[in-house]
Amino acid sequence: MTKPTFQEIRKRHGITLNMLIEDAQVDPAAVLLLDTWSIGEAGIIDTLLESLSRLCGTEYRRDLLTVGGFTFSVNPPSERVAAEVAEESQWRSGGGRSGQDEDAS
Repeated sequence: MTKPTFQEIRKRHGITLNMLIEDAQVDPAAVLLLDTWSIGEAGIIDTLLESLSRLCGTEYRRDLLTVGGFTFSVNPPSERVAAEVAEESQWRSGGGRSGQDEDAS
């Protein structure tokens, strides 16, 4: 049986990204990267799981194996990667431009 991802759990409990950012006091790009792609530093993942647990009233921790699908990053992602993830997320949600390249002149 596959363990639910961070995003699946967050949505199940009706927790917004803004709620997590405010509660955990974590870089919004790191929150988006974890939520969208399940990528993050171990400390950030643990901090966000603690925040999620506080906000929803159910304990979620990596060591309890109640959540899965993480890819651990040794170094924080560069701003460019975080921006690309944000752009991809916006495009997936229907807010992006169709068929246009931002670098095109």
